[in-house]
This record gives sequence, structure tokens and C-alpha cells, in this order.
Amino acid sequence: MPSMKKSVIVRVRETTEQQDRPINTKSPATKRSKSLFTVTHGQSLRSQLSDARFVLRWMVHTTLHDPHPAAFARRYVISPHRKNDRFVVSFGLPALSATPRVLDDAPNVRSSAGTWNYDGTLTAQEHRQVLNVASYNYLGFVDLNIEDRDTLQYALRSLPLADDGKGCNQRLEDTVKQELKTFLGMPGCALTASGYAINLLAFPAMAASSAADSSEKPVLLMDTESHSSMLVGAFIAHAATGARIVKFRHNSINDLRFKLDGLRRSMGSAEKVALGHVWVAIEGLYSMDGTVPPLPEIVALKQEYGFRIYIDEAHSILSIGSTGTGVVGYFQDREPDTDLGVRLSSSDVDMLGGTLSKSFSSVGGFVLCSGDLTQYVEARSRKMAESGSSSIPTLSLIRTLQILMNPTAIRQRLTHLRNVSRFVSSTLVTKGYRISTTPGAPICAIIFDNVKRVLDFLRVGRESGLLCCGAAYPAAPRGAPRVRLSLTGAHTWEGVHEMLRLIDQVAREVGVKGIRATRRAVSRAFDTNDPACQKDDDSASSLDGSAASGMNINTAIRALCSTSSSAMSHQSAELRHAGRGILSKHGLGAAGPRWMYGTSSPHLQLEQSLNIAVMKCVPEQRSPLESTDVATTLFTDAAVGLLSIISVCMEPLTPRRVKRGERHIVLLPITPGLEVIEGAAAAQRHASTHVEWYNGTAASSIKTTKAEASFDKIHLTVFIDVSRDVEPGTEKRRLANLLRPYDTSALPSLTIIISDGGVLSTQFESTREVLQDMASAVPNAFSSSKIQWILFSAFNRMPDLPGLQGAFGTGSKRLVEKIQFLGPGVMYTAMMPPVTAALAEAGVRRILDS
Repeated sequence: MPSMKKSVIVRVRETTEQQDRPINTKSPATKRSKSLFTVTHGQSLRSQLSDARFVLRWMVHTTLHDPHPAAFARRYVISPHRKNDRFVVSFGLPALSATPRVLDDAPNVRSSAGTWNYDGTLTAQEHRQVLNVASYNYLGFVDLNIEDRDTLQYALRSLPLADDGKGCNQRLEDTVKQELKTFLGMPGCALTASGYAINLLAFPAMAASSAADSSEKPVLLMDTESHSSMLVGAFIAHAATGARIVKFRHNSINDLRFKLDGLRRSMGSAEKVALGHVWVAIEGLYSMDGTVPPLPEIVALKQEYGFRIYIDEAHSILSIGSTGTGVVGYFQDREPDTDLGVRLSSSDVDMLGGTLSKSFSSVGGFVLCSGDLTQYVEARSRKMAESGSSSIPTLSLIRTLQILMNPTAIRQRLTHLRNVSRFVSSTLVTKGYRISTTPGAPICAIIFDNVKRVLDFLRVGRESGLLCCGAAYPAAPRGAPRVRLSLTGAHTWEGVHEMLRLIDQVAREVGVKGIRATRRAVSRAFDTNDPACQKDDDSASSLDGSAASGMNINTAIRALCSTSSSAMSHQSAELRHAGRGILSKHGLGAAGPRWMYGTSSPHLQLEQSLNIAVMKCVPEQRSPLESTDVATTLFTDAAVGLLSIISVCMEPLTPRRVKRGERHIVLLPITPGLEVIEGAAAAQRHASTHVEWYNGTAASSIKTTKAEASFDKIHLTVFIDVSRDVEPGTEKRRLANLLRPYDTSALPSLTIIISDGGVLSTQFESTREVLQDMASAVPNAFSSSKIQWILFSAFNRMPDLPGLQGAFGTGSKRLVEKIQFLGPGVMYTAMMPPVTAALAEAGVRRILDS
């Protein structure tokens, strides 16, 4: 195995070992002085000025197009309240929304993209066929064959949508767990409702195991490029066990060793004691730059220091290597490193997490672990389930089995994906692009010199028939914004050449310099000695080895399903029928987050219906609420959704306001749900933020306020759960009772979060009551720019659709927009399946019609 420490540029015909090295053409070896891609150590002054002009133009444009420009400028540009107000509201979200990333059918290699706005309006009737390299459909399994589609349609028509708490899906779940354990070679397994939730399960379980086994506090040693969900999971583990969070430089073995030595020294021992309380947490494939971690070197360090290893394999399972078993399988394909003498096996990893929303083309996640950790993983899983976390959908369980039980198709598509990836990365380097990737991996990032050029590339690319996604700071390193290509095992070679042609065309149109013209490269000359890169057939259609065995696989899966319910109501059958056409058209999984072509037309239609429904519940007032004042966002997982709302609403004040002596008080119930506690743990806490756990009224915070500051220096955030711990006779006046001691008219800002699990089960009657309570408690509650509110509820209690996954938040447009941009349950996780959105929309429409 070649060293992972140095970045090199590879060429088309180099050896297998060189082809498998990561590419990061920031290296000084890149000699393209005339190219704008040559920025190496941060942005040039020219690039910084270009971005500054771009941001300023957007801020002016957003301000002038607001219904109240002067008030908007004061609130969000001149003197914003919260840390990210100015960036998100006046620039980030408007710029990101300028080219809506919405699909009209499944996220296949060839997709249909209508000209939608995010408010659900279709601005043009044409539906353009585009080449999709934006979705996480790494093996192309979003495209359903006839047998698989028939089984999923049967499940949608006849089976429970999810486990009912009585074990109706137990056989399915047990079989999925066993297949995953066999496939990945680990004895313990737990399932989660979303991919984001895997780290909310794994990190507290890791910390709990270390706390139980060692007198030392747990230490979570994390790569600086760790995913958002890993950081949130670490914050939750810290709040629960006091675990320390330490970061090491991205993929730097030297810095990791330095941090490990420091931890040993902190224990006060000169001996080489085992660091059993330390977890090294990495990703199997880093999605921002397409690189893999130096796992052999990390395992060698593990043998020396005795720590444990956790790998988030969200992007690496069923995407790299010859078997799809993640980064361990990727390195098993290589010869052992002669310097280290390490041959990897699944036993070298203590715990890993994976998602079903990418190559498995559905939704959900899983955590696998060694035998001694099973009790901690299962205990955390039970705790999350008891707190109301969603159950994994029946359709996801079935789709996972359909894929895992077809290893021939997996291997064929992995081989083709590896060939495509190597060819694309080598060709782009030859043409002079600055890229970051690992040849054979499905992600290839093209690095640009400024953010404006990235957004121009995305817009012009879409207009030209190429869908891809971008990233900039803080998601990507500062000064290195990028366009990401998500490759798939379903590409044809014709499509690959078309993609490369479109990239060149768009790059020149947006002003990229230094791109060299090359003759059409040979796309099938590969090293046949590499077991992970055998020659493949020329057509993606020949990759589908599932047709021959598909009927047998689906027969076996149907035998595992619970008996279809003959007691299903006529209303339920009608609602399910609305989802069948969407399943056929859009497939099962969204295969991406909202801002990365994970949004489809059913999502927008559901958001529009929920806007209408909630607005009908708003009490009449002097200044009527306009439709443009309200927005809705969707959450794949209810628990992650509420956690996202809490954490965003606890955002710190701006330094300027803190310096003025202003404070942020957050009122949370003394007996909250788990997601509320962990949402507070996940928030960016600041000394100026004070959390008050109330029971009835928050008396202590009122005393503190009167003693230390006046109400005009208090920013208040209030959370109430309508269905939890309500004193008899106070249900309809809870918010009014809580806010009575405060002079709400003097507060510079007031944010109200209302969690009401009964919104849909009461057909919005409880919504009407709680919003009336809000109107009576707060003057001008729905018309004042100082007051923001959001109503949260899950879909699982919808009449005639019990167990339906997902949730929504509807409320003040600016607050919802910030949650969409900053909320981990939106920005960093896959959207709910389009079929789920269609079922929920049909249910909401029925309520509206009645």
C-alpha cells in the first residue's frame, strides 16, 4: 500500500498503486500558472474581492425585494440579533435558492428537472432531461426493476408503514440486521430512522462504554473534517458523560500521534498505558473531497496505543472497493503495506455506522459493533425509541434486503463505478482541472477560486443539462469552494463522455481559464490485474444482474412480511393509493439533502398544503398574515427535526449585542423529551445564553432578569410541548401563563417553539387553540418582526396512516429559512422519501377538504 501522507497527481496510464492514491492538485507540483485554479494557500486578493462584491450584491438585492426593506435592513443587515442572521438571511439562503434543486422524477442518471421555486410554484412548464451527477445514488439502485417495484407496491398497498410497537415488522428487522452483520462482519447491530441518527446513537454509546470500563473520562478524538452528525453526537455524549472532544488535523497521522501522546501525558503516567477510554472517530469516505482515511496507519497506532476505532461509513459502504464493505474492504483489495505489515479485517474496527439513503436507495441507518459493545448500542437504541424516535419504514427494510440479497449486482456495479471514477478523475487532471478525489471513489470535487464561480457553474450547468452540487466554507475549507460530482455505477460510457464535455463547456462559459483541450480518451483501458477494477461491459443496462434472481429474492422477502391487514379502512386505502404513482415515478429514496437535489415536487406540494392548513388556524388580527410570511420545512426523522429546531433557536447573540450587555434566556420544560435535552446539548452555547428549566413558570429567570438587566436587553426563546406535563385546566392558556411575568412588548426579540403531537390527529384543532393562546399572550404575535414562532409536529399520528415517518415545522418565514440552512436535520441529511411526502400531503389535503 503506498503512503497516504502525500498528495500526487496521477495520469491515465500509471500503475495501479499510483491510481489508488488520493488526488489533491493543490500540490506545488501542479504547474498551471495561467489557470484561476492555482490558488494554493487561501484565496487571492482578486478572488476575495470577487466574493465580496458577490455577497454585497445579494444583500442589496434581498433587502430591496423584501416587503419592508427598511425594517429588514435594520433587523438582518445593520444590527442582526443572532450570530448567523446576516449571513444566512441576507445572502446564504437567497443565493442558494436562486437555482432551485428540484427533481420531477427519480434521482436516476437521467432525471427530469422542472423549473420550480422552493415555494412550490412551477415557473415554466417544460421538464428538461438532465444528466444527474448530484445525487448519492452511487450504485444506481434508485432505478427499480419490475420485481422489486411490485414487492414495494404490495407493501405500500397492504403492510404497516412501520413497526406498530407490537412487533409487526420484527421478522423483517431481524433479517435486515442479520444480513448487515453478515455482510460487514460484525456481531452487534441496531437500526435508526435516518442516516443522521446513526451518530446520535453511536457517540453516546461509545462514551457510555468507555465510562463503564475506565476510571478516566471518555475521550472522542475526531478528524477536523468530521460530519455535522458526528459533532452533534459528540456534544450529546459530552453532556451525558462529560466526554472530552479533541480534534486532529484531517487525515494527519502525525497530528493524531501527537494528540495521543498528549493524552497519555495528561494521565500522569510515563508508561505506555493503553488508552482504552479513547475513541478515534473518522469517516470511511469524506464527502467534501472524496478522500479515504489512512486506515492501515490508524490501525497500526491502535495496536500501539490501545484506543478504539469508530468509522462513519455513510458514503463508503456500497461505494468503494470490490465488495462494497466500506473502507476496510477498500484496503483489503490492496496489498498489505510493507512498512506497517498491517492486513486489515473487520475486527480492527470496534463500531461503524452506515446509512440506507445513499447506495441502498431508501431511508434509515444502522450501527454495527463488536460483541462487547452490543449492550451499550442496544441500550441507547431503546432510549431513543422510548423518547419517540421514528421507526424505520417497512419499505426501507424491504429495499435493503432486495439489494443485500443480490451480491452479483452489487459487485458488477461496484466494478463499473470504479472504472468510471478512475477514468473521470484521470481525464479531469489531464485537462488541467484542480480536483480532489480518490480514484475509484464515487465523489470527485473540482476546486474553484471563488464562491461566485461555483454558483455560476451550478446555474449554467443546470441550464445546459448537467446537475451537480457545490460547497463552500464552512462545509468546505476556506478559500477552496468546490463543485462535487457524484458518480454512479449506472453510468453508460456514452453518458460519461457527455458529462466531461458538459463540464468543459460550462467551465469555459463561467470564465475558468487554463483548461486544455484533449482528444477523446479511451475509457476502457484499465489495469485488469487489479481485482477491484476488472473490465466491465459497455452498457449500464448489462450491469443489472438482478432480473434472473429477482423473483426468488422477492418471494423470500414477502414470506418475511407480516400478514397484510384486512381491517384497513377505506380511507387508508385511498391515501395509500396516492403514494403508489409517486413510488413508480420517483422511486423510493430521495438520495440527497434538500439543497443537493434531494427535493422533489411532492415535497414542495406537501409544504404548500401545510402552509395553507396552519394559516387557517391563525386568529384574525388587525394586520392579516400574508402567505409570504409563513413557510414550512420537512424533517425525515421527527427526533432529529425537533433537535434541529432547538439547537438553531439557541444560536448565540452577535458579539456586538453581547458587548452591550444583552442576554439570551431559553425557557425549557423541566420534564422534556430526550430530543429537547439533546437539542440543547447540540446548540452553540455561549456565556450570554442562559437555559432555564421551568415548571409552570420560570420564576428564577424572572428574578435574574429584574436583578441584572431590564427586559429590553433580554432575548427570550420559549419552548412548550402542548401534549406533555400540562396541569389540568391550563391546556389552553399554557403559553399565556408562562409569559405573563414578562413585558413581551419590551423584549428585543421573542422566539416561540410549539411542539404539538396532536396537530394531525385532531385535524388542526389543537393548532387553532395553541395559536389563539399565543395571540392572547403576545400582542401583535403574528405581525411583529421582533416575534418569530414555529409549530412542530410529526406525521406518525396522522389519521389512517399510523407510523408514517417524518415531521414538519411551520412558522415565521425567516425562522424556518434559518432552520433550513443551519438545521442539521435539513442541511446535512437526506430528505424524506417522495412517497412519504405524497402520503402525508394526501392526508393533509383530506383534512383541508373536510
